[in-house]
Amino acid sequence: MKNRGQISLEIALLVSSMVLVSIIGGYYFIKNSHDALSGMNNTCKEGERFINISNNKSLEYTNKIAEVFK
Repeated sequence: MKNRGQISLEIALLVSSMVLVSIIGGYYFIKNSHDALSGMNNTCKEGERFINISNNKSLEYTNKIAEVFK
């Protein structure tokens, strides 16, 4: 039973790590797109909104991971 719980914990950490990496990758993609397409206001506004959302989500996921190890 303990081994099964450890496996599910490892899977949860793996999934949350993949989500966090994809959020960070999206952040840098949008940030670089924002720099390259500075003349397009709508794109920039949507990029900034995504950056704010991704920043909040990444903090949420890192806090959840930290709670698991407490």
